[in-house]
Amino acid sequence: MQGPEIIRKNNVIINTGDNQTVAERNQRIAINKKKYGLSRQFIKTLKLPKSQHSGHKPSKHGIKGAGLVLTIEQIFHAKSNFSCVEKIQHLERL
Repeated sequence: MQGPEIIRKNNVIINTGDNQTVAERNQRIAINKKKYGLSRQFIKTLKLPKSQHSGHKPSKHGIKGAGLVLTIEQIFHAKSNFSCVEKIQHLERL
């Protein structure tokens, strides 16, 4: 993108507008969940294939935390901060 209204810093476009308020952010999240989100009913009907991995590599401390199995509530909790890929990986372990 180019133009006089585009401001760059270290060759990256930066935000020059006002920061979102908490209410604006929550409203945008709600709109995006409604527009792009999957319903809990649909998620419960998903049948994911088993992972190709037979086991998980242990961490440097020898603990197999990668094999942790979470509940669906934990996976989709608002404060979980999982990416879509991480959610899918946790759903595969269910």
